[in-house]
Amino acid sequence: MGQPAGFFIRFWAFILDLLLLVVLKEGILLFWPPRYPYPWLAVLILYFTFWTGYTGQTLGKWALGVRVTDRWGLHPVGYPRAFLRTLGYLANLLFWGLGFLWIVGDREKRGWHDLLAGTRVCKC
Repeated sequence: MGQPAGFFIRFWAFILDLLLLVVLKEGILLFWPPRYPYPWLAVLILYFTFWTGYTGQTLGKWALGVRVTDRWGLHPVGYPRAFLRTLGYLANLLFWGLGFLWIVGDREKRGWHDLLAGTRVCKC
């Protein structure tokens, strides 16, 4: 079981992921039919669910050396738990980011999305 990853390293991993998605979005929009809205929310949900379920790391988490595991830090999370965790991101945003800030005060450095999905983020 690795050491829990704190708020700031997780924050910067999230920012890297968003920057990557914005760059990809701009490239995709060159070919996107203008009469259809870009499915930004669906892309975010798919990105975070796929990479977290597949490897336990989004590209931002990989770059900063952190990984999402089960509650005990022993096993990968898989797709159902990764999807639930991603929905937890959205719930955090509905409460003005308080679920993300929860990481700062939590003894195990878990946000509301981690508590909901039974996950933790460890330094690897």
